[in-house]
Amino acid sequence: MVGLGCDNAKVNVGVDNGNAALLKKNYCPYLKLNGCSAHLLNLTIKHAFDEYRTLEAFDEHIKAIYKFFSKSPSRLLDLQKWFQFKGIKYHKLLTIFDIRWLSRFHSVSNYRSNLPAILDTLLKTSKDFTKHRKLREKSLSLYKEATKFENIFLAYGLSDLLGSCKRISKIFQDDNLKLYAIYQTIQDLLKILSEAYGETKADISGPYYLEFQKLLEDLRLKKANQFDNHLSAFEDWGDQNQQDVLQRKMVKVMKGLSTEIRNNLKGYFPESEFILDSKIFDAESLLHTLKRTESTYEFGLKEIYNFCEIYGKQKTLKSEYIKPIINEAEVKDEWGYFKLMMLNNYADLKGKDEDLWLEIHKFQSENYQHTLDLVKLIHLIPSNSACCEGVRWIFLWLSLSYSI
Repeated sequence: MVGLGCDNAKVNVGVDNGNAALLKKNYCPYLKLNGCSAHLLNLTIKHAFDEYRTLEAFDEHIKAIYKFFSKSPSRLLDLQKWFQFKGIKYHKLLTIFDIRWLSRFHSVSNYRSNLPAILDTLLKTSKDFTKHRKLREKSLSLYKEATKFENIFLAYGLSDLLGSCKRISKIFQDDNLKLYAIYQTIQDLLKILSEAYGETKADISGPYYLEFQKLLEDLRLKKANQFDNHLSAFEDWGDQNQQDVLQRKMVKVMKGLSTEIRNNLKGYFPESEFILDSKIFDAESLLHTLKRTESTYEFGLKEIYNFCEIYGKQKTLKSEYIKPIINEAEVKDEWGYFKLMMLNNYADLKGKDEDLWLEIHKFQSENYQHTLDLVKLIHLIPSNSACCEGVRWIFLWLSLSYSI
């Protein structure tokens, strides 16, 4: 066993007594554990939210709105009728489940899209004297919460920030995610968050945040469009100076949240030499680099030697010797010729990484068996739970050789 894909529960990844540690210590000395990247990203967001009471309160509000409508078919029907009357698409109300990867984004996004209908329905219910008094009071209470400056600001602002995280989560849930894609993807997210929510910036940015700015302008001009029925509720935000104070406070919260997420990302995804080294087995990147390099001799030597140290050396396990997984001498001998072969025969090859390697293996396995064994080994190490659940890629590699 060379790789283990699992979530990041302590029972799996505990340093001393986790399943991975016990397997490596007692049975699989070459085992490499990479915690599920999608799960780690979800923990990054969750723990950042836990640092802010304002965000926790907004989470609770989203859950309360979901419960109010989802527990009553008649109330949900009243909400949906609003969309039918307006001829607008209804986005299903969702609640927040921390155990579901980034369910918070879908909940917040759909809440923001449905907000005019939610406010209209809550206000109408609170004034409907055919309804029970407790229901009217509950509707009014939720309405007051929903029209708070902080909650409307977060409905728009979080749609931007969580949207960026969701795009990364989608990448991390791909069952063909490669190790070398993790680091670059995290760097991309860090850059996005830093540019949009950097501490040195006077304001934050994002398309939904701009929508919120437009809403503020409309409110000041008394032309709130889809929020026309709620101008009196928005008067509680105060005059423009008071609104500016509230906005600066919430911008500070968003910047703080971004900082927490960035710090958590660096903690959960530390720079790993092993992952960075595996970049040389990104077929398209390998070919691109070789074509731009005047001398191919030095390229990848350090990485190949590092992998040979890990997988080309004999291990001792309970006083027994475990054979190396790869032939160190043969891999080192082949590497230079392998690069020239790639450059001469596959310089213009394009497509998905797994398809490129399968094509190369099909025609070159006899000449470069040991190098391709190392390629297969690195590709078989899971980078998320989905890599193990979607085993098509793994079976394809294993069907080519039983040596790994």
